[in-house]
Amino acid sequence: MVWILGPRQIGETTLPREIARTWQRRPDLFPKLRVLTDRDRRPARFLLLGSASPSLLNQSSESLAGRIAYVAVRAPAGRRRRDPHPGGIGPLAGPSASQAIDATLSAVKVSFFETGRYCPPTPLPSEWPVPSGAYDPDAGARAFRDMIERLRYVEALGFDWISVSEHHYSPRILTPSPMVSAAFIAAHVPHIAIALLGPIVPHSNPIRVAEELAMLDTMSEGRLVVGLLRGTTNESLTYDLNPDEARERTDEGMELVLKAWTEPQPFGWQGRHFQYRTVSIWPRPLQAPHPPTFALGTSKESCEFAARHHLGCGVSYGSFEAVARATRYYREQCARYGWEPSPEQIVYRANMIVAETDAEAEARLRALPNQAPFSMRPGVRDAMATLDSRNIAGQARAPVISGALPTTFLGSPDTVVEQVRRCREVVGAGVLDLSLHPPGSGDLDALKRALELFGTKVLPHIRDI
Repeated sequence: MVWILGPRQIGETTLPREIARTWQRRPDLFPKLRVLTDRDRRPARFLLLGSASPSLLNQSSESLAGRIAYVAVRAPAGRRRRDPHPGGIGPLAGPSASQAIDATLSAVKVSFFETGRYCPPTPLPSEWPVPSGAYDPDAGARAFRDMIERLRYVEALGFDWISVSEHHYSPRILTPSPMVSAAFIAAHVPHIAIALLGPIVPHSNPIRVAEELAMLDTMSEGRLVVGLLRGTTNESLTYDLNPDEARERTDEGMELVLKAWTEPQPFGWQGRHFQYRTVSIWPRPLQAPHPPTFALGTSKESCEFAARHHLGCGVSYGSFEAVARATRYYREQCARYGWEPSPEQIVYRANMIVAETDAEAEARLRALPNQAPFSMRPGVRDAMATLDSRNIAGQARAPVISGALPTTFLGSPDTVVEQVRRCREVVGAGVLDLSLHPPGSGDLDALKRALELFGTKVLPHIRDI
């Protein structure tokens, strides 16, 4: 598949005669073209024509990754026109056209990490698991109504993704079922991509995961992004699973999800942890062969799995230098398997505190507790730490069980922009998945102020990083 790009009225449509310019009106064609291009018997071939709109380039690069080449058309001397897409790649003057296109395709994307934001009417117990008798139904219903209002605002600000995750037995992250959360969001927030970063694979029925994600991809009209992961240490207690088996169950479960999405004929599965006489899921994902998918985690095993299966890699909650060890190892393993990931195939989840001044941001950080809001009892915590081994690209690390997660972006808008620039250089991440206020905090006004400040004074300045 080849796309000939250029500013409007440059003449790219005179090459073939019977082509209509439909891409501005029908960006939903990209997933359909992917299906046709991937047909086994008679794969289709297309010549696409259109102006170099950044939004269209981003959509095509996500839906048609590995299937499309870009050719830029320059305007002849004396005929160059003003770019009709401000912030786009313009008439491709100056740097080479391929460099300009590459810069647009690899622009930093930003995701907002949505946690539900339950605001309790009375103080809650501080231990995990939190007694469910402390739950207030009205506060819970209000949390989900507020969530939709907030995410509509996030979409209006220009964020690229909304992400949700899977956590249990506390209100800190009120999304125990990310599939239900995503379906609710997709029904009320019409355009933005929705990233499920879980689900937690070792706790789940992989076939049910594959089916529900395929349904979500279809119902959201191809807006789904998927991250599959092992889960945090305490989650082993959620469904009484052996944490020593979590790694094996994760890898086998992810293998099964991917095969269920892509195998055209019924098949059986007799693994160590999962056994099925027959598998043949309906529906299959709208995005073929499946939605953009990431193996989440900094471990050697996660990076190797992602590289082996040509998946993206997701890292989280560490310093730039720490998570860079994982992303560097991931890229090395991709090279070993004969391919090179794009920046947008690396996601970095992090905490950010942005304020009008550096001093104000630092004061907010100092005011935060140095412990997670809901912690396991010390005896249980120590036992889990002994059983649950973790690593960053093969280098052992202690699991994060009760301490507060680090804040890696901190400061005024100008300071944060420079930190994003350094993150791109050190980590190589093309997608930032950000919590702009501590997860579990009930200060919704502070969260909205942070969103507005980031959306108006940071987001416009990181698109070209």
